[in-house]
Amino acid sequence: MPCNTLFYGLSNNRPRNEHEFVVNTELYTKNYNCQNIVIGWMEDRTSWDLLNGASTEMVFKAFISCWVAFNAWAACVTDHDTDWKWKLCLMKDAGTVEKFRRLLADDTAFAAKARDFSSYWPIFKAQELRKKHVSSQTGSRDEAIKTYHETYDIKDFQPQCFFIHREAGVNPREAFLDWPHTLGALYRVRCNLFHGEKDVGSDNDNKIVLSALRVLSHFMTCGLNLP
Repeated sequence: MPCNTLFYGLSNNRPRNEHEFVVNTELYTKNYNCQNIVIGWMEDRTSWDLLNGASTEMVFKAFISCWVAFNAWAACVTDHDTDWKWKLCLMKDAGTVEKFRRLLADDTAFAAKARDFSSYWPIFKAQELRKKHVSSQTGSRDEAIKTYHETYDIKDFQPQCFFIHREAGVNPREAFLDWPHTLGALYRVRCNLFHGEKDVGSDNDNKIVLSALRVLSHFMTCGLNLP
């Protein structure tokens, strides 16, 4: 299902030349330095699905490794080093969108991982939670989301169209379980973690990051055929 609201926040950053949206996987095929970077950062990927019960620090490190590999590939195939540019390119790329859709339909293990990750949507900006002195929530994820959104009026989250769809009577975790929405949520997890806003003592943060890691690493390996 198409979602025009997903890209609204990026509209002001839209490249003037639509050709800037091109994703060219041959750039990666020909770039052996980038391939070595991806391989190096993903060398421990076979152990990532075995992180149940692992320390949050181990989970965080694994996600960082996976993201560095993904970021290198993304910058290479889009020919953009700026995050918003390569992210927008990949969100709009029909080929990548189709690879995610096909893997979701044909791979039951991946579908389970994708649905588990979407159960945490929306992913709120941790920095905004901290600034508003929001304490960790002990109830269900939906109860926490209601508290963040209604009580504390947290406005920065991904997918950013989540509440628009829900207020329209659509379950975005099902109707919009696709590559653009998933990438938006994954990038929010990345920002929360890279900016030092994830708590190594938080069981909830552990679960979110581990779920994100499993989706991203599985898609990279089986959807994008990396490294």
